[in-house]
Amino acid sequence: MNLHLNKSVTFAGELDMPCLQPFLDEPPERLVPFNVAVRSRDFDSGVHFYIDDYQFERVWGQAERYLPVLRRFCCVIAPDFSQYADMPGSMRIWQNYRGKMLAAWWQSEGVRVIPNATWSTPESFGYRFDGMPTNSVVAVNCMGIRSSALSMYFWRQGYEEMLRRISPRLILRYGDMMPGEREDISVYYPNEYIKRLKEYGRKR
Repeated sequence: MNLHLNKSVTFAGELDMPCLQPFLDEPPERLVPFNVAVRSRDFDSGVHFYIDDYQFERVWGQAERYLPVLRRFCCVIAPDFSQYADMPGSMRIWQNYRGKMLAAWWQSEGVRVIPNATWSTPESFGYRFDGMPTNSVVAVNCMGIRSSALSMYFWRQGYEEMLRRISPRLILRYGDMMPGEREDISVYYPNEYIKRLKEYGRKR
């Protein structure tokens, strides 16, 4: 349950969500997924968790083991445990809690963490932004959103709620550009998997 991680963490909201400190530094020039970071020496990169959950579930199950790995990089985006709309509400809350708890604990241990703004259906907007810092650099993922009109609608609603609730100073965007985004305060990063597929196609 990792209850020992909360010794240096504060909580907010009705569901006691861990509080994150703002990230106020310059964004990284490039991002590397966690499953690559464990063997990478590109320490000037930022680490992200916009990959399948099974590829980073271990950072929760073996939190202390991966702390030295993450400390080596210039920054780390908070974990993005999946919060699918068809999950039971209690599971979505748990997934949200885990990502914030690890991020808050990493910050207390000297890791430079960029808060990850993520949401699912509108009922998640309350607890999802509890504990999130205001006027911070934040990261937002939209992988897989375009496959569903309803998902795009919910994503857009959550995006507007994020702007209203936490007023980010800069948004690090992973995934396709979405209609109506605040491009003036956004930095876009390519999806490495899609990029490799395109490069492979050109070489054939």
